[in-house]
Amino acid sequence: MSRPNWREVITWAVMLTMVAGLGAREQSPPQPPRSNTPDSVLARLRQNVGVSPLECGRHARPASLTPPDGYADALTASVRCVIDAAAMRRPSWMFVELQGIDSWVSTGLVSGADGVVQRFFYDSDPSGGSGAEPYVQVTPCEAPAVSRRNGGASLECSTTPAGR
Repeated sequence: MSRPNWREVITWAVMLTMVAGLGAREQSPPQPPRSNTPDSVLARLRQNVGVSPLECGRHARPASLTPPDGYADALTASVRCVIDAAAMRRPSWMFVELQGIDSWVSTGLVSGADGVVQRFFYDSDPSGGSGAEPYVQVTPCEAPAVSRRNGGASLECSTTPAGR
């Protein structure tokens, strides 16, 4: 009996393992995004914005309590983008990460094909760490704006537009 060529045996074993792994990956269902990402927020807002809304901006929480002026300007541009998209009845959204106490939180604006602008609040774990399902609340926002106070900038929402 001849001795097996171990290099050939190992090569075949590795190739079969790789092929089996590819097949297993194709069959497994796609994993939902982690609950502490902008994509997880967008997944929960699909009924409001559809499958592919116009991306008007994703704003990470500033590293300091006094963000640079560019942060407020970028927020303002994102708000304008959502307002303009709503006027054209185009689904859109913008995202702003906030400072959470014991979970990951965010806010932002969405507009749907109906031309209505709404504000959302998202909390990755409203129970404060016991693993509750993420929570999203959507409310009307007739007059979105960026407020600049004490060196900071925040998304504000009035239910009555200025001038009415």
